[in-house]
Amino acid sequence: LYGLSSEEAAFFKAQIGIDHDEDLKRHILEVARYPCIHGTVFSLNISSYPVYEHILKLGGERPDAVLLDLGYRFGVDARKAAADGFPAENIIASNIINEFLELGHELFRTTSSLYPGCFLPGDGFDPEFLSVAAQRNNMISSSPTIDLSSLKSLNPLHGHISAINATRLFHLFTEDKQLHLAGALAGLLSAQPGSVICDYQGSPAVYSSNPSISKHVTPLRQASKFRRGGMLALLHLRHLIALVKACCLAVHSSHMY
Repeated sequence: LYGLSSEEAAFFKAQIGIDHDEDLKRHILEVARYPCIHGTVFSLNISSYPVYEHILKLGGERPDAVLLDLGYRFGVDARKAAADGFPAENIIASNIINEFLELGHELFRTTSSLYPGCFLPGDGFDPEFLSVAAQRNNMISSSPTIDLSSLKSLNPLHGHISAINATRLFHLFTEDKQLHLAGALAGLLSAQPGSVICDYQGSPAVYSSNPSISKHVTPLRQASKFRRGGMLALLHLRHLIALVKACCLAVHSSHMY
């Protein structure tokens, strides 16, 4: 259940400060107290997406660009983006299980004072944490910069987030909940051209208001999936359509497809 690619091993060694493979394996398995997640929790997903360089560009060129890494356990993708240049203080890692976020500090041997990224625990289906925003026009918000470290929920970020990573998230829920979550995430997305939502539910997919980025959209696999381990199969085509439609309603873009 433990296997890192050469890229992943090099990343963890550099970030944690461990040089030897066996020492790294021992450290990771000591932190990962849930054997069932060993196979995926340490994967670098976001950096494999065709749109990744664009996300890093947003972090470097767009003032106050915010990246949200939602639901991916220890926040490994958030750490990867920070290591590659997206300002860490503008990255939010959010998970319903706060222990996963705390274990992220243990994994990378950091503390909240050493790592400026924002860890924000919460339930994406709790409207007090993430509500579905009212339909809005495509006016770019001119509201003051939000202090991410003061956040108690994602709701103050409606219309402010430049990039959302929802890796291995949608497949956990029923179709109705997938649709609800798609609409809620779309409401967080900034109306500025080039804002993106990316995910991996079997193969990568990217949704953007920018036609030059939309060309990267990869249709999700249509193969039938069955209920395994209590997880619900993702209805791939309906998920893709629901999320794109939700984004269209949020940003009123004719370039979304």
